[in-house]
Amino acid sequence: MATDSVCHDIWPLSTSGWTTWSFQVHGELASKQVWGIVNKTRSKLATTDVKTFAKWTVDTECAAGVIMCYTGTDAATHLTDLDDPVEMWKQLKAAYNAPVPGACLVALRALLSACQMPEEMLDQLATRIPSVKLKNEVASHKRLD
Repeated sequence: MATDSVCHDIWPLSTSGWTTWSFQVHGELASKQVWGIVNKTRSKLATTDVKTFAKWTVDTECAAGVIMCYTGTDAATHLTDLDDPVEMWKQLKAAYNAPVPGACLVALRALLSACQMPEEMLDQLATRIPSVKLKNEVASHKRLD
């Protein structure tokens, strides 16, 4: 299991950053060989082998720790079980990846906030509005499992 971060510039999770955040944290978890715990392809084995159980426990703590490290204080309010990385991922995904009215309102607010600047011509404003719309579509509508 690697100990250094491979994604040094992961920003904390925010309202518009699930796609990028989940991609980067997925990479971080995979580099530490613990992504399988989060996506449930590697489950807790019913075993009496102490070494196997100990490794699974350490890797589960590692996965939970990575998620906690890159979850901002606002996003942390959605976490109820800090010992279960599978549940943590589900809760964050439900809060930040769901097509909620809030995401639509954020996009609408950004679009409606586009005002003509004092020296700006109408055709310049018309060119600028689709870039605001596109930026919000990328932030609100693209999803990553």
